[in-house]
Amino acid sequence: MASELNALLDPMRINGKEIANRIVMGPMAAASPDKDGAPSEQTIAFFERRARGGVGMIIAGGTVSTTRAYEESPVASVLRMDIDDTIPQFRKVTDAVHAHGTVIISQLTPGFGRMGKPQGDRQLISPSPINVTIAEDQFPKGFIVPGGRTTPMPREATIEEIKAIENEVIDAAMRAHKAGFDGVQVAAQMSYFSASFLSPRSNWRTDEYGGSAENRGRFHANIVRGIREKAGPDFIIGLLLPANDYLPDGQGPEGFAEVATEIEKAGLDFVALSTGAYET
Repeated sequence: MASELNALLDPMRINGKEIANRIVMGPMAAASPDKDGAPSEQTIAFFERRARGGVGMIIAGGTVSTTRAYEESPVASVLRMDIDDTIPQFRKVTDAVHAHGTVIISQLTPGFGRMGKPQGDRQLISPSPINVTIAEDQFPKGFIVPGGRTTPMPREATIEEIKAIENEVIDAAMRAHKAGFDGVQVAAQMSYFSASFLSPRSNWRTDEYGGSAENRGRFHANIVRGIREKAGPDFIIGLLLPANDYLPDGQGPEGFAEVATEIEKAGLDFVALSTGAYET
């Protein structure tokens, strides 16, 4: 046990950035933002306290990187990296965390896709027109949803919409860079917009964004490549994706690893794993 603890406290490096230990605070949408989506004083205190406690790296979650993601967010407590106005407040977060020698990464959510909240007459978009059905017995203990839940049917996103989202996420990464973050993590977990590209179960496209592992990873690779070109070689770029969706007609570790290998070629520094999908 002592040797295992020592290993946990050993420093590590990601893209040349020295991290004091191997304790990483994962992304959580628990940042208590102001109503305009900027970090609040509570947000700053929340992250500063974790840094003061000795965590080596923080991945700040619950941050949207496109205006559509903000408007369609199923929860109100999201931070906004899709606008310039929040940069000064984000700088206060990074300064507070860096004061303790902790590395901080901004997680960027491109969109909620099949799990989004429709706005007026505007339909949700996803790589393919497939919605999410969550059986009653798949909800966590204590969540009682009689009959389960079925989300609205999205329409297939156009090539133009996909490329516009790619550019918005790259722009958001540059705002994070300007705000003092050491890097970003592109979020592609659960059943959200970007995750829905990864598996043939949710991606039926026959164009450049569907079919092969290379094509199913193209959205993410384009984003990673664009960030690397604009932010330079020292900016950390990570990706969060599922390890297994646990669906009978879904994709297991081998399939997700194959897609991640294609995305890595664009300049990834690390891959983080989640597990499951909203259906499971």
